Amino acid sequence: MPQTLDSYRLRAAECLAEARRAPHETDKAIFLEMAEQWLSLAAHGDKAPNTFGVLVG
Repeated sequence: MPQTLDSYRLRAAECLAEARRAPHETDKAIFLEMAEQWLSLAAHGDKAPNTFGVLVG
């Protein structure tokens, strides 16, 4: 089942929340990088939603 762009943004928000709770800077950096990647996927989907087979919404 394809993920929606909103689900990508939700995953990014979850990663940001984990980064805030991370006990170590290395863990925080990993969660922040993951959040950036989820947001990048959402941004690409916004520009060309059919490219990734993503449902908009």
